[in-house]
Amino acid sequence: MNAFGPLANKPLFMCFTAPYGYDAGDDAKTSSVTPAWRTALWHVIALDEWDPNEDQATIEAEFKKTHDIIQPLIKLTPGSGAYQNEADTFETDPIGAYWGQDNYNKLLSIKQKYDPSNVLTCWHCVGWNSADSRYSCYPDA
Repeated sequence: MNAFGPLANKPLFMCFTAPYGYDAGDDAKTSSVTPAWRTALWHVIALDEWDPNEDQATIEAEFKKTHDIIQPLIKLTPGSGAYQNEADTFETDPIGAYWGQDNYNKLLSIKQKYDPSNVLTCWHCVGWNSADSRYSCYPDA
């Protein structure tokens, strides 16, 4: 068994073009991306697939498996952030991982100004409410 345990048999795509190689200049101060990305060396994505016709229990098991597989890398890089569009469904700290608290606070104030009824929402997005019935289709963590 290798050092990554369950990662040994899992497709893993490693992208080495994270923001470290992108000079955002002064725009980095106004970006909504988590500040952790500004010094990131890698962007790692664990991929999984399943037949969309599978039963709910099988699909939930695949979500959980992918979550569990990436945990050794998260432990190696605490506070390293995540890109929301490719993030773990079971991310335990979406605010810290996707935006950082300061960015999130700014984004939330903008969200509340322009969408006070939270019509435009998605899983773990700025201003999301886990009790919203629109998220009832998501598996429990």
